[in-house]
Amino acid sequence: MQHFDHPRQMWRQFFSIWIPLFLTQLSLVAGGFFAATVAGRHSTVDLAGAAVGVNLWVPVLMTSIGLFMGLTPIISQLLGANQSTSIPSIVRQGIYLSLTIGLVTICMGNLLLPWMLDNLGLEPAVRNVTQGFLTFIAYGIIPSFISVTLRNVVDAHGYTRISLSIMTTGFFLNIILNYVFIDGYGSIPSLGGAGAGLAITISNSVNCLLFFLVMLFLPPFSHYRIFKEWEGLHFARWQEQLKIGLPIGGANFLEISLFSIVGLLITSYGTQVIAAHNAANNFSNVLYSLPLSAGIAATILCGFELGAKRFAAALRYARMAQVFTIGVATVLFILAFFNFNSIAGLYTNDPQMITLTASFMVYALMFTFADATGVPIQGALRGYKDVRFVFIVSLLCYWCIGLTLGIFLSHYTNLGPYGYWVGIICGLLAVSIAYNSRLIYLNRNRHKIQTTH
Repeated sequence: MQHFDHPRQMWRQFFSIWIPLFLTQLSLVAGGFFAATVAGRHSTVDLAGAAVGVNLWVPVLMTSIGLFMGLTPIISQLLGANQSTSIPSIVRQGIYLSLTIGLVTICMGNLLLPWMLDNLGLEPAVRNVTQGFLTFIAYGIIPSFISVTLRNVVDAHGYTRISLSIMTTGFFLNIILNYVFIDGYGSIPSLGGAGAGLAITISNSVNCLLFFLVMLFLPPFSHYRIFKEWEGLHFARWQEQLKIGLPIGGANFLEISLFSIVGLLITSYGTQVIAAHNAANNFSNVLYSLPLSAGIAATILCGFELGAKRFAAALRYARMAQVFTIGVATVLFILAFFNFNSIAGLYTNDPQMITLTASFMVYALMFTFADATGVPIQGALRGYKDVRFVFIVSLLCYWCIGLTLGIFLSHYTNLGPYGYWVGIICGLLAVSIAYNSRLIYLNRNRHKIQTTH
């Protein structure tokens, strides 16, 4: 990464980082997209069972990913300040931390999963698919967490194309394995929706191996000698990462768990509504790749500029990410608005299910536009290390506004399950207003911005 003053050069650097990030995020959610479409075509029960499994697993995954994301602003600010000597130790301690969190997650899952499945009131067939999906997922938790940690290290250096290459490899592998394990192939039996969990575990393990090879053989990472000079546990490093990562993980949990809880609350409306809601939510996740990748790019670029105390440049990158995301989201909104049935038809062959799924997708498009105004600024605030504010806003807006309003609209109006979606959209808009106000405040009070010393 370099510092530029001319807008054209800044836009060029933004796109050089954003494009690989976007394709990387797209490959991640596209794996879920193909899993949902293959499971849905296998049967509605398999789609519903895999959907419940995803609703239970994704909050745990995204919370853990948030903990590891503390590495990104730390490393990017160190690079901006030309203080890279401590990076190898930071990376090693990040690996230790991801291993520890992975072990804790597996233990907690073994204790809590049977109780949670018993209390969801699922049909027996759906419950069996969910349990099988999560059992397969458990085998890949540790390699998945380590992979995320190393990917954050690579991205913080601006080498997002490397991450793109690895994640694309995992994406295509995931597609192939979904067809193999969900439908069966040759002597491999059909596992139904549970097979999607096995496909995710294998592809994540391959990603982890490839990131290890990057750290070993590709400069500048090979120069750090990360795996040749192991050290003991340095809890001060853990504290440094968790000081940033815990609020990010907490904010991720509050946001993602809101969608997952809504997905679990919707189980009371029956298997068809579960499947339609999950298909629309999966479509929304694909579109979410746009603002999320722009937000990560803003984290990297804002952190780099703030490390050198170039506050005006950091603000410009934040606004560039937002303006670009809103523009593209508007185009996507217009294009998708006239093709709901065609998109819904990717998830199911049942005409009744196509109509039901398309009705949910109207709200999914509204999600995308609301996210475009707020998520890039959320990423910028992470580059500012202003993560506590992000956590507090997530708590108030997603849960106190989004979930509360969603429950009220679902139970006390004629909206039914759509009421949850309307509530979440209102929460997303409130989040966007709060983030934009905070960015303005920080740049008027620059002495409160956290930078590397």
